[in-house]
Amino acid sequence: MKTLVPILLMVLVASFSSAQPDKSLIKEKWKPGKENVIFGYSVLRMEGKNDKKGITNVAYQSGDQFLIALEKKAKDEKWSEQKQNKEIKLYKEITTGGVIHLYVTRPGFKMANTNHFSVILKDSTEKEILHTVLADDIPEPITGSDYWSNHVTVPLGEKPRGSVYVYVIDKYEGAFLEYKFRVKL
Repeated sequence: MKTLVPILLMVLVASFSSAQPDKSLIKEKWKPGKENVIFGYSVLRMEGKNDKKGITNVAYQSGDQFLIALEKKAKDEKWSEQKQNKEIKLYKEITTGGVIHLYVTRPGFKMANTNHFSVILKDSTEKEILHTVLADDIPEPITGSDYWSNHVTVPLGEKPRGSVYVYVIDKYEGAFLEYKFRVKL
């Protein structure tokens, strides 16, 4: 049951994920050992690199930050008051602990589909907090490129304490590429 809840929540939040990701999240030249500040939180790339095979980046966003972004999206897209109230109420419930953003690019449509990815969240002692196998999410073509991108958001029911580790596992066609990040909360 623990695993099913995050999967269901991720599907609910996927509609928000199509928004343009933060510019720091799509950074191409983010190498292992380098920190990047995204949404005000320091993220250290520990393992896995961005190269010609694509980009794999993560970020943490607090629940409050996420709701502000959602309200802006509602305004920009001119949602009805009823839709806005319904969405805000839903997201307030499922993102109380914030969200993990995953942004990937790959040189093929199938490779950028999130059904090949898992996101694992561990506390500072490496105890697993969350393990989510991502659902099918159709990638977007990158204009002027042969690459495709995808941006998904994984909600957290409660905010982790201290630093956490985010692992991203890419299992496309039997490959087992692992990326590891440390997020200071």
